[in-house]
Amino acid sequence: MLLTQGAFIPVGAVFDVFQVIGKVLSEAKNDALIVDAYMGPVVLTDFAPLAPEKVAIRLLTDSYYTKPETLKPAAARWVQQYRDIRPLETRLTAPRVLHDRLIIIDGAQVWSLTQSLKNFADRSPASVLRVEDDVATQKIYAYEQLWANAHAL
Repeated sequence: MLLTQGAFIPVGAVFDVFQVIGKVLSEAKNDALIVDAYMGPVVLTDFAPLAPEKVAIRLLTDSYYTKPETLKPAAARWVQQYRDIRPLETRLTAPRVLHDRLIIIDGAQVWSLTQSLKNFADRSPASVLRVEDDVATQKIYAYEQLWANAHAL
């Protein structure tokens, strides 16, 4: 599947979600920052394994909307099993800081997700869209600042 500008995903097309997000993550060489205010363990069970080995996975989520009691055990098991093969770091922002859902690849490409990964295209159609370079640069800067100010899960 060639993904240049994005994809539209109909309701219930769970395999399409898997393919599209997998294509985005497979482009990473060093780092993938996944930003999702409503992040759950599905990001680790269904999507993070699609990134190449040795690519650092960084998860940035909102401390108000995310349930640490479900994400933290999944992240701990991931780190225990994969260690440096699939590095993972998870951080929480201050409450209600996040709204965008993004995947930032190698600090260069930004992909905007119209829904949370935990239930992407479950009840309504969704899209994954590549953000144009001028806006992407601004988003990368902003989300790296949020990452720097967030605290570990």
